[in-house]
Amino acid sequence: MKRFLFISLFALFGMVNSAVAIDVSGVWDSNWNVMTLQQNGSSVIGEYIYDKGVLSGVIEGNIFTGWWREYNNEQKCGPNNRWSGPALFKFSDDGLSFTGSWGYCGTTHDALAPDGSGWTGTRRSGITEYTQAECEGANRFWCNDACQFTECETPITKTECEQIGRNWCDGLCQINECETPITQFDCETSGMVWCNGTCRTEECNGISDCSQEELSAQYDAGKQFCIDNPGDCGINIDNDYNEGLEAGKQFCKDNPAACGLEAADSDSGGADSEDDSGDDNDEDIGNTGNCATFDFITNTLHVPCLDAGPVNYWIDMQLQGGHLTIQEYGQN
Repeated sequence: MKRFLFISLFALFGMVNSAVAIDVSGVWDSNWNVMTLQQNGSSVIGEYIYDKGVLSGVIEGNIFTGWWREYNNEQKCGPNNRWSGPALFKFSDDGLSFTGSWGYCGTTHDALAPDGSGWTGTRRSGITEYTQAECEGANRFWCNDACQFTECETPITKTECEQIGRNWCDGLCQINECETPITQFDCETSGMVWCNGTCRTEECNGISDCSQEELSAQYDAGKQFCIDNPGDCGINIDNDYNEGLEAGKQFCKDNPAACGLEAADSDSGGADSEDDSGDDNDEDIGNTGNCATFDFITNTLHVPCLDAGPVNYWIDMQLQGGHLTIQEYGQN
């Protein structure tokens, strides 16, 4: 009975342990020098300054199971026989420290102790990058507040990539195998530029590299800025009234139906014919002299009185994309 209870509690503990959700991304002080980890889902990759070391694996609960390799160590085990040995870490529930063990090829993960002291570390609070001194002390280059393997603005070469324990994948240098998409971490440490989920050699090209959400946000911000600061956008509000008024008058003269006006037919002397006095009827469609107003905030032109012969109309038009469209209208 006691044995059954012990096994049940052990199984329950295992279930609770696997449910722990932590993110181990960040910079760590370890007994193998400074280490950086990056987690994406259950996948974790990282590097440590000692002997150009890298590691890769998966985390389940708070247990990391993976592989390590170093430039000066033989690489003959693990995925694609590209690793120097296994590693096993146990992270604390708060994700701020870990204990663990490592071994050379020929050692299994089952033989490693997650509570061991062969590989331990503590997370740096709020730090996501090496310091400049640590970067330069590892014979790397400090570029734009980031540490990379090559000189600033110089992409890494295939030889340099392989010398730091990475895989050369069609011009990209990454810790994981080539079938796995490159991460932002690998991209930037290789001296390249991360632009909206892609790794490239040149700087992001402004708007052309913006996501749709970013473009919409920039458009809205720019529109609001011009509303609040018309002068800074080259807009003269005093002149906009006259320009809007003339545009509205011309629009209604050219498109009377769109303005809610009935155009005369050709038999009774329409817009393109002359009346008994010889005057062009187009001139009869105009403002009576009352002052129209243009609301810059709503982009609305209000014309209080359009003389269309026997009937006078008021009209509101919306300025959109450089064109005036009918919004509301009625008879005076």
